[in-house]
Amino acid sequence: MDPTAFCNHDCIRCSYTQDIDGAREETIYEQGHKLTLERFLSFIDECKATGLKAITFSGGGEPLSHPEIDQMMQKATDSQIEFGVITNLSVKIDHNILKHAVWVRVSLDAANIDTHTHLHRPKGNRPDFDRVLENITKLRQASPSLDIGVNFIIQPENYHQIFEAAMLVKHLGASYVRFVPAISSVPIDYTTFWPEIEKQQKAARNLADASFMVYTQQERFL
Repeated sequence: MDPTAFCNHDCIRCSYTQDIDGAREETIYEQGHKLTLERFLSFIDECKATGLKAITFSGGGEPLSHPEIDQMMQKATDSQIEFGVITNLSVKIDHNILKHAVWVRVSLDAANIDTHTHLHRPKGNRPDFDRVLENITKLRQASPSLDIGVNFIIQPENYHQIFEAAMLVKHLGASYVRFVPAISSVPIDYTTFWPEIEKQQKAARNLADASFMVYTQQERFL
């Protein structure tokens, strides 16, 4: 479920704002639209009555930017409905609430502040790469057993940072890193830099151990 269509980032290849299939006349989500807390609370009661076991807070926009997201997560927890979160993790958060999640997947796509700022384009011209790293660290401290993953979308601007990003998120205490191709209305020809991608992914896979997984692929790139 998407609590809000607002996002504090404006990623250059956001799949929600692109004309992916060539048939859209407008984007899927209206910026600024958000689910009311009242509707969410009643929705959870409806879900509980049907026997639903889990939900995912996703986007659309950035789910943690919803002003009442803490109350939404608390309601899910109190109702014994498990939840996961897909987030850029760059907003101010209550780590003690978020630790009730079963899993959290962070969209990162970079190993340094310059690349992150270029690809994610934080609104307000305020780089927040360091805040993302800090939030991952604090979330791990708040919940040592939480499944924290990082999603890294490989693009022409960042493919040379695959190994570096894997090292970084492992150091931060993430449970895994996942490397995937971009979904773009202008197709990316990965064949031109595939040898370097595979070299970097192979090096990243060597970082895997009992507490850290590295997920890579080939078929979606070629």
